[in-house]
Amino acid sequence: MRTVKHPTKGHQHHWGIWKWPVGIAAATTFTLVGALFEDDGWLDVGCAIVLGATVALGVWCWLIRPRINHSAK
Repeated sequence: MRTVKHPTKGHQHHWGIWKWPVGIAAATTFTLVGALFEDDGWLDVGCAIVLGATVALGVWCWLIRPRINHSAK
């Protein structure tokens, strides 16, 4: 019979993979909703900064970040 020593280890591994995409999606969603309902206020500036940061992060991940070759050992 197989014993599981760390039952939450798999859950922690998946959270480690998904925490940044979920956080970015939540920040983008709240920012878009905030920008939709705010008109000519400080929230518009904050929304522009957060959305600019998410776009910059996407550009960095797509173009600038060095590629890792996992097949070479």
